[in-house]
Amino acid sequence: SRFAKMWSDVLKVDTPEENSHFFRSGGDSVQASRLVARVRKDLQFELPLHSLFETPTFAALCAEIEHGRREPSAHPGRGDAGQTRAVSAGGGAPAAASPTAFQKKETVTPRKETSAGSHSDADVRFSLFFFSADGSETSADRYRLVLEASRFADRHGYAAVWTPERHFHPFGGPYPNPAVLGAAIAMVTDRLQIRAASVVLPLQNPIRVAEEWSVVDNLSHGRVGVSFASGWHVNDFVLSPANYTERRQIMFDGMQTVRDLWEGRPIVARNGLGNEVSLNVFPKPIQPSLPVWLSCQSEATFRKAGELGVNAITAMYTMTLAELAQRVSSYREARARAGHDPALGEVAVCLHTFVADDPATVETKVKGAYLDYLLVNLGLHADRVKGSGDEFAPSEEDREFLMQKASENLFNERGLVGTVAHCRERVAALAAIGVNEIACLIDFGIDFDSVMAGLYQLNKLKQLSPFSARPVHTR
Repeated sequence: SRFAKMWSDVLKVDTPEENSHFFRSGGDSVQASRLVARVRKDLQFELPLHSLFETPTFAALCAEIEHGRREPSAHPGRGDAGQTRAVSAGGGAPAAASPTAFQKKETVTPRKETSAGSHSDADVRFSLFFFSADGSETSADRYRLVLEASRFADRHGYAAVWTPERHFHPFGGPYPNPAVLGAAIAMVTDRLQIRAASVVLPLQNPIRVAEEWSVVDNLSHGRVGVSFASGWHVNDFVLSPANYTERRQIMFDGMQTVRDLWEGRPIVARNGLGNEVSLNVFPKPIQPSLPVWLSCQSEATFRKAGELGVNAITAMYTMTLAELAQRVSSYREARARAGHDPALGEVAVCLHTFVADDPATVETKVKGAYLDYLLVNLGLHADRVKGSGDEFAPSEEDREFLMQKASENLFNERGLVGTVAHCRERVAALAAIGVNEIACLIDFGIDFDSVMAGLYQLNKLKQLSPFSARPVHTR
């Protein structure tokens, strides 16, 4: 069918079966937007965006489209009052909004290690993660929070600070080059690791990447780590348009180049005259091997990280806890099959974070800031859809649904938001599925003073879940 072709094109998969699940097939909210745009354009049917979340199987969506096209007067996907329903992340029964769920005070007994790759909450490290949405504004204090929070994390024994690589959009706009910020953080810290949340290798020369991070390794006396990514926004590839189609393979090839150079193995490359030359990079890094992560979302990417013997970092934007547990399990199984110790791989999860001792303060500070943050993010996703050639103008209903769903997820399963007692439950749940580190995203629009005050509450949570002295492994 035409819809099957659209499904396959958007997800880059074979022809779907009746029970094929959009999100378990690798879909995300951006690809959902693309599919909706294709249906609206090619089939002349106004498929509501929330239908992909409520009934995400191929058969159910086919039935909705066929029914709607037979009865064009019907407005599919709306309740009797024309209101969008709240739904669970994986589809199925509607889930009620519960922004005050973090008010629960139950105490959770930390889980003990039960098997290889399984951990108690005493094994969970904490780090800080930055991904601001204020890139369009001019400010003399733009990096004040990054530097002050890094100093705080260094003093209080956090594992690391992560900064991403983002281009050409306010969402993540302050972070076009994590090596530059990494050098600044190296100058104001002494102990924590300085990590790139993503180095998008298809956008740059891996030889240059090895050089830059070797400098930061020297400045920090051997404290850097890097997560590599293939890139996902088509407009970013104005920096290297020829690499977009094969970006994943280019990333894997580039990772090997960086690791070879880091470990002192020269590579052969062509110079300006077209002649092959053997070269290495200077300055030589302090660390004998580079701690490496792979930015993961799909189960296939988790498996690849396991096969390569590198660490994994992810975010729960489109995952439930159960889905994350399956991906972590796949990662450790892949490590074992490839001959790597499955218990040594590090899995880090990025969560939007704000901890306070008063539930009312949490709701007041978080909800408005997070919705503003999401609106900027939605603009980024809309740009990506347009850049792919599928025009998608989200209706007010679409926008309302996305905002409501994301807000529910933040206060429930996909954020570290609430009181210390509530957030400890989240830490225990993540530890139980084998997560080693929570990367706390703190710069999503809450004012500087409140974020810094929240770090003291976060530190109380960390003290209840102290990370082990076990080193981070690169293989």
